[in-house]
Amino acid sequence: MSFFDLHVHAAPSLFPRQADGVTLAAQYAHAGASGFLLKHHHGSSVEAAAALQALHPGMDVHGGLVLNQFVGGVNAFAVDAAVALGAKMIWLPTLHASAHERACGCLGGFTFQQPATRLDLCEGIDLLDDQGTLWPQVHEVLDVLHGRGVALGTGHVSREEVFAVHAAIRERKLDVPLVVNHVFFDVPNLAADDLTALHGEGVFFEIVELSTQAKVGATTVAEVARMLQQHPDWNWILASDGGQVDAGPPPKRLDAFRDALQAAGVSVAALERYLERHPRAALGL
Repeated sequence: MSFFDLHVHAAPSLFPRQADGVTLAAQYAHAGASGFLLKHHHGSSVEAAAALQALHPGMDVHGGLVLNQFVGGVNAFAVDAAVALGAKMIWLPTLHASAHERACGCLGGFTFQQPATRLDLCEGIDLLDDQGTLWPQVHEVLDVLHGRGVALGTGHVSREEVFAVHAAIRERKLDVPLVVNHVFFDVPNLAADDLTALHGEGVFFEIVELSTQAKVGATTVAEVARMLQQHPDWNWILASDGGQVDAGPPPKRLDAFRDALQAAGVSVAALERYLERHPRAALGL
């Protein structure tokens, strides 16, 4: 079964990684992947992805931009440049989101891995003001993305921020595909009722294999299988969020995730949608 991994990390990175980009791309090619989306918490992965694409013309290799403080936070100029260079996804703040700090206990890292950076942030990035309204900078980013064929990933922002961004896209009738990243991870940690409220055209729900690993413990294969079987027609995306040094090659982790879900009762046809068709559709491929 072919697959497209929408969420994977490689060296060089702020964190130790299982492989560099060249090795990672070779792993995906060997596994028969149709492609992958490279993510860097420190900023743009567009340039690295373009170089890897040239090495593997038979795959679709893409990158994007993460809106942490390394690029000025929620910065429409950085987004505009990334899109012009070929970005296929813009992620809202991850490591520098206030919601990340509340959920993970620190800014810039995780309980299971710390970054190589030295500077400490005094406060995280919020998308909402004290009245619960999106800051103008968020709308500026949405304006840049409208009609450009580039998805917006929710990164590590809060449940309330996810809903506010979703509402803005709907109310303003913007053409911006929304990928709700790792829905069962500590951020945004959405409940089934939240997903029901968000479900609709142009909204994709990403579930990552990393969330099921013991060191994270955000969900289980059984819980994931149950959700997929209860709502088989939703725009689910199964991805690895791989690249950690202790987790093995991401394509193998994703293969094992697929096999475990199939053993838990998720159909082969559904898995093909979640692993191949939906991630590619989210990126307009």
